[in-house]
Amino acid sequence: MAVIKPYEKNGKTFYMFQLYIGIDPLTGKVRKTTRRGFKTKKEASSNSLDCNLKSTKARMYANPLKRIAKCMIYGLCSTRTQ
Repeated sequence: MAVIKPYEKNGKTFYMFQLYIGIDPLTGKVRKTTRRGFKTKKEASSNSLDCNLKSTKARMYANPLKRIAKCMIYGLCSTRTQ
């Protein structure tokens, strides 16, 4: 869930949010994204839901890459030489 915060720039109020995406399977670091420049809180909220949905879909397909990365790092891949 994103936290929407107001901020001011040149005397005008805009809205921003920071969204937790997940943990990078290769580095183990937390991944976040920040979006800024929304004129209304409702616009920022709508965009945060879209970003959250996209990141959730991306995580569904990321698991095979994690297995491949572990295989490459630890040398568990079976290599056949003919």
